Amino acid sequence: MFDCRSINDINLSCLIKLKSIGNDFLQRLFNLESINLSGLSNVKFIGKHFMADCRKLRTIDLSSLSNLESIQKGFLHITIDKLEKIIISKQQSLKHRYDFDFSRKEIKE
Repeated sequence: MFDCRSINDINLSCLIKLKSIGNDFLQRLFNLESINLSGLSNVKFIGKHFMADCRKLRTIDLSSLSNLESIQKGFLHITIDKLEKIIISKQQSLKHRYDFDFSRKEIKE
């Protein structure tokens, strides 16, 4: 089995047709420092524990997720405590965000 915990950079910009992200995606990437989500403008749903426990990530830019409607339990769980900045789009209109509180960190719009 491949151990992904050593990955420090991820580029998802090529996933332009992706509409939903399932549970546990990119969870426990302990050394992740950088992620490019720029191609995910069609994503409407993010499942449980997305990017949970990514301990070295300091900034996340969610602004490209302009059609995001729902995030589930555990979104950025543990990771949120380490983040210094979250960038979101003013156009984002989440209809359902299970337990995520954007007010916990510096938000740049």
